[in-house]
Amino acid sequence: KNFQNKTTAILPLELMASQTDDFNKIKLFIESELGSDSLLLSWDTALPLRALIAEICSQWSMKNPESFALKYTSSNQRYFLTDENRKELKSGQQLHLSSSPKKLAEEVKHFAVINTDEAREKCYNLLKQYSKDPIFITAFLAIDGIHFLIESIQKEIINSNPDEQLIKTIDGLLESFQDIMEQSMVSWTIIQPEYIINLCEFLNKQKEPQLQTKVLTLLENALFNSERLYLPIFESLSVETLLSLTADKNPGVQLATLSFINAMLAKGNTMEYLKLLKKHRVLQSICSHVIGRYPQVKPEVAHQLYVCQNLSLGVLEKRATSRFIDHYDHSYKNLVFLVNSLHLQTPDTAAKNIEDEFIKLGFLNEDPTEDFNEVPPGLLAIDCMMYFAQSQPENFTRQVLRKLEFQCPFGQTSIFLTKMMYSLLKVGDPVSDISTDYFPMFFSIENFFEEFFCINIQLLFKTWREMRATPIDFDKVMSVVQKQIDMVMRDHEVSSLDSYRRKIMQLNYSQILKQLDIEKEHQDANIFKAKPVIELRDRIQPQIMDLIKTQRLNQLVKGESFTDPKRSKKTIFCKLTLNHKFLHYGEVDGSKTPTIESLEKKIQVSHMKELLLGKDIVFKQKNKIESHAFGIAFSGGEDKRLELLATDERKFCVWIDGIRILLGQPPDSDLATSDMETLLNMDMKIHLLAIENIPIPDYPPVIPPNPPNLDFCISDPLDL
Repeated sequence: KNFQNKTTAILPLELMASQTDDFNKIKLFIESELGSDSLLLSWDTALPLRALIAEICSQWSMKNPESFALKYTSSNQRYFLTDENRKELKSGQQLHLSSSPKKLAEEVKHFAVINTDEAREKCYNLLKQYSKDPIFITAFLAIDGIHFLIESIQKEIINSNPDEQLIKTIDGLLESFQDIMEQSMVSWTIIQPEYIINLCEFLNKQKEPQLQTKVLTLLENALFNSERLYLPIFESLSVETLLSLTADKNPGVQLATLSFINAMLAKGNTMEYLKLLKKHRVLQSICSHVIGRYPQVKPEVAHQLYVCQNLSLGVLEKRATSRFIDHYDHSYKNLVFLVNSLHLQTPDTAAKNIEDEFIKLGFLNEDPTEDFNEVPPGLLAIDCMMYFAQSQPENFTRQVLRKLEFQCPFGQTSIFLTKMMYSLLKVGDPVSDISTDYFPMFFSIENFFEEFFCINIQLLFKTWREMRATPIDFDKVMSVVQKQIDMVMRDHEVSSLDSYRRKIMQLNYSQILKQLDIEKEHQDANIFKAKPVIELRDRIQPQIMDLIKTQRLNQLVKGESFTDPKRSKKTIFCKLTLNHKFLHYGEVDGSKTPTIESLEKKIQVSHMKELLLGKDIVFKQKNKIESHAFGIAFSGGEDKRLELLATDERKFCVWIDGIRILLGQPPDSDLATSDMETLLNMDMKIHLLAIENIPIPDYPPVIPPNPPNLDFCISDPLDL
C-alpha cells in the first residue's frame, strides 16, 4: 500500500529485481527525508554502498552523493547503513535516504553558531535525535563536538530558574551528553572538573525532578569512570541537597539519589563520606521517606538500599580483620577500662591483679589479647564492648555483673556474638549485582552495628538465664541466640531498631524450641520425600508390620476382661493359647486373672469366620450401638459367635487387630496406623543418622563397569 501511494519513479528494468536467481541481489524500498518520491529497486550486495547511494541520487537528480547516507527505519535499528553493518540487510527492507552523519554533525555546529532561538532548537533537536547512533557520534567527535556540547550545557545551566522551554532544552542536552559518553567512544578524562562543579552547583539550586534525575545519573557515571572527579563532586555537591532529594516525592529522583550516594561510597573515602551522611541524618531520611513511604519497595530501589547497606557496613571490615599490636595498643587500654568500670577501681589498683580480673570477666586467657586473634571479629569485638560500656554505663555494669553470677562469660560471649553479627549482616561480602536483601532497621539509627550489639548481648544474657546454662552449654546457647536474631531480622514488620528490640525481647527460649521442632519436622518431611529414602522405607515397612503383629498376638496371649453386650453385669475373660491355635473364654467373677484351664469355652482359630463390628453386635437395648463393641463369628460349637465390649479405645484396637491377624488379615485400626508411623519414622531416623546434613541424591551413583582383567590384584599375600 505504501509503495502504491508513494512510488511514481521506478528504476530501469535492467536494474529491477523482478525475479532473479542471483544470490547477491536483494529488493529494497527507498524513501527520502528530503521530500523526493519513493523507489523500489534491486541492489547487488557485492557492489560498494557508495554506488547504491550514487545511483539513488542520480534517479532523484541530487548532487553531491557523498553528502548523503542510508539509514534503517525499524524501531530497533536506528543507525546508519555502512559497509560494516550492510550484512544485516534483508530483501524487502525499507531504508531512508538522509544527510550523511558528517553533514549532520556540521549542521549541528552551524546552527549553534547562529545566535537565534530557532537555530539553537534545530541544533539541539538534531543532537537528541542522533546521539545514540555510534556512526553519527564518530562524525560528531571528529569535529570536536564533545567540547561544543559541554559548552552548550554550561551556557544553558547558568539560569537557576529555567522556564519550561529551557528545561526541555537542558534535558535534551544532558541526555545527548549521557548517550555519547555511554558509547565509550570518548574518555571521561577529557571532562574538566569545572564542568562537573557547574553541574553540582546547578543541582544544588535545581527543583525540577526531570533535570535532577539527569544530573545525578551523569554525576554517578562520572564517579565510576574518572577517579579525579570524586573530589570536585565531594566539595561542590552539598549533603543538604542530597538530604532534600531523598525526601523528594518523585520515585525517580529518590532512586537516582540512592545510586549517586552508593557511587560516592564505592569510589571515594567511604568512612569519611559515611560520617558526613550520618552527621546530616541522610540514612534516617532514607528510612523515613524511601522505605517508610511505600507499602512495598520496588526491586530496583531495594537493590540500591542493599548496596548502601553493604558499603556502609564494609567500613567495619578493617577493625574486624585487625589484631593487637602490643599492650600499648589503644584497644588494650579499652580492656582495662572495662575491668575498672565494673569493679570501680582506679587503673593503678586494677593493674596489680589485672590478669585475674580478665579471667573473671570471661576471657579464656590471662592475656586477653590472645582471645582476639581470630579474625573476624578481631578488634571489632572490643569496639562493641566499649560502646556498650560507654553508651549505657549503668545497664552495662548491672547486666554484666549479674550474668557473671550465672557463670556467663562476658568476654567470650561478646567475641562470639560480634562474629555472629558480622556473618548475619554479611559484612565484608562483595556487592552482589542482583541482591535486594537489605534490613530497614539499618537505616533507622546512626551507629547501627554497635547499637545492634547492645540489644543482642542483653538478649544473650536473657537466654542464658532462661536456659539455666553453664559454661559447658556455651555452644548451645549461641546457636539458640543466633536462631532468635535471624528470626526477628527476617521479620518484615521490623522496620526500626526499636521494633527489633521489642520483638526480640518477647521471644523466649520455649518459643525457639517450638520453632526448632517445626523446622525439624519440615526438614524430616523433605528428607522422607527423597527417592532413596522412600525405597528404604518400603524395605523397612514389612519388618515393622511383623513387629506390630507380634505385639498384638502377645497381648491376646496375656488375656483381657470384657463386658457382655447382652448382659452388662457379666464379665468375660478371653485368652489366646501360646501356640495361637485356640481362643479360650468364659465368665469370671472378681478382678483376679483366671488360668487358661479355668475358662470353660474355647474357639479353634481355624474355625473363625469373620470379625463383627458395629451393627452386627446385638445389645440388650435395641438400636444401641457401642463404638468399642466387637465379635467373632465361628463355625462349630453351640454359640456360633462371641460378642464382647471393650472398656477403652486401646483395648478395642489391640483386640480387633489381633483377631484380624488370626484371620490372616492386616491390622488396620487407628492404633495400628499410629504405631506403624511412629515406629517407622523412628527406625528411619536411626538409619539416617549416619548421613545427617548430607544431601541425598535422587538417583544412586552409576556403578562403573568391571575392568577388562584383574591383573592388578595381588595373588600372593607375601608380595605385600
